[in-house]
Amino acid sequence: MNPLFRKTIIIALSLLPAAAYALPLVPCGGPAPEPACDFDQLVIMAGRIIRFLIIIGSSLGAVAFAYAGWLYLTSGGNPGKVTSAKDIFIKVVLGFIFMLAAWLIVSLILNTLGYQGPRFLGN
Repeated sequence: MNPLFRKTIIIALSLLPAAAYALPLVPCGGPAPEPACDFDQLVIMAGRIIRFLIIIGSSLGAVAFAYAGWLYLTSGGNPGKVTSAKDIFIKVVLGFIFMLAAWLIVSLILNTLGYQGPRFLGN
């Protein structure tokens, strides 16, 4: 089997739980029971997008972390593979910190401006 095809299948299968979790993107403007579109609905939509991206990023980070661990365990003392595994570990941790810091900054800005509507990452 083609290695690229195998990697594509593994990534697609790892993202299935995130796809099942997805909510409708725009929470307003539909049939009668849905509310009218306003700033609160914009914040809810942004929260849904960011929540989905955090789930995808966490899933991919877990896969990359597992790959780095496998690379480290199978390095057999090869300094090049050990260095590569440590670089992947560091990049995954920094990416995860960056992702959560971005969410924290947006949430902090909304709270500082006095936004009292639906919570940023709430439904």
